[in-house]
Amino acid sequence: MPGLVMHHSSAQAQTQLQGEAYPAEVVTSFMQSCTAEGRAGDAGTLETLTNYCTCFIDTLQSQYTLEETLAFAARLQQNDAPDELIAIGDTCKAELSPASSIPAPEGVVE
Repeated sequence: MPGLVMHHSSAQAQTQLQGEAYPAEVVTSFMQSCTAEGRAGDAGTLETLTNYCTCFIDTLQSQYTLEETLAFAARLQQNDAPDELIAIGDTCKAELSPASSIPAPEGVVE
């Protein structure tokens, strides 16, 4: 799960509404930390990591205000992964996994 390292100003966080795009510097900071963390953990190719991180930040932007996302980041710093972030990570992983990589149930012919 991405570390949600984000640089921001409190004024930006206070004026952000749910569904609005986050400031560019926040998205850039997130993408850099997310892909770096994935590379350090050998989580796949840069393209795969970029797609995963893009899915993650896009979902955050569409569902949570910047202030809410920053609160999630603060919890992560305390090793408390919010269920909401775990669900986003699982969804993004599932969306990026090609159907062909999932084996068919035993006895099912494709």
